[in-house]
Parts: sequence; C-alpha cells; structure tokens
Amino acid sequence: MITFQECYQEYYNRLHRTYNNGSGIPSAGYILLVDAINTRTCSGSTAAFASSCLMDEETDRPILGFVNVCPGKMGVDYPEDRNSLGIFLHEIGHALGFSSSSFPFMRFPNGTARTPRDDKRKPKYKDQYGNYVPSWYTVDYSKAMKWEYGRQLGCDFSMKSCFDYAEIKRQ
Repeated sequence: MITFQECYQEYYNRLHRTYNNGSGIPSAGYILLVDAINTRTCSGSTAAFASSCLMDEETDRPILGFVNVCPGKMGVDYPEDRNSLGIFLHEIGHALGFSSSSFPFMRFPNGTARTPRDDKRKPKYKDQYGNYVPSWYTVDYSKAMKWEYGRQLGCDFSMKSCFDYAEIKRQ
C-alpha cells in the first residue's frame, strides 16, 4: 500500500495545504499522475515534462511519478499523433525513474546500493552514478519490444537533459 503525507504547494510565496493525509492506495506498487497544465516549464518548445516524485524508503524505487502534457503542444491527428505518443512514452520513462538524477539511487539485482551512502542513506558523491539498468523493476524480456531510442548515443544522451541533448544534436 502506498500512503502519502499531507501535501503542500507554494504559490504567492506561501505554502498552502492542497491535500490532507490519506488512507493510502491498497495493492499499489506505483502511482502515475498525469495532468495537462500550462506552467512556466511549458514555455518554448517543451511539449511535456515528467519526474519521479517519491521513492520507497527501503529500496529507493520510485513509487510516485508525474507527467505533465503542455496544452496545445502535442498534435492529436496523424501524423503528429505518432510523435506525441513517442513524447508521452518518453516522459513516462522519466516518471518511472529513468533519468540521470535517479542513477545514484539504482541498485544491484541483490538489492544492495550501487553508490555509497551517507548516514541518511543518500548517495555520498553527487557525481558517482550507478548502472543504467535500475534493479527496481523485474522485466519479462519475452514481452519486450525492440527499443532503439537512445541506443549507442553516448553519455550526453543519458547525462544531459532531453532539451540539452536535442540542442547539441541541432548544432
């Protein structure tokens, strides 16, 4: 069961409670929140953004993530819908923890941390990253599709933001 503490949002330079403590969501291993709000992050060419928000205290596995689709930025008619689907799936990957900021929290298959931890169980060194394969998820490879996205694109692809990587490729 996933339970949450009360939640606050900051606006007008003050914290406002938006949700009280909840009773939890039984049998949930992960929760994905999806929204379509026009925020400051939606400026420029950004079509969507995502992140993991909450990690399991014992395993560091993401248990809550979000995707925000910027209104009016993704096409819903052919052929733009194919690109929009790709963007959305890419953002779900970030929400599941596939991002450079999650690398220090990844673990070996036996559950031990790949990165040394301090007394608060956080990675000691900001620039020591684990492997690209998070051991949080058990994969049934018989159901996997061939995924070419990011294949053999090097460190810039995995370590820079998606926007920064796209800008590098445009040069």
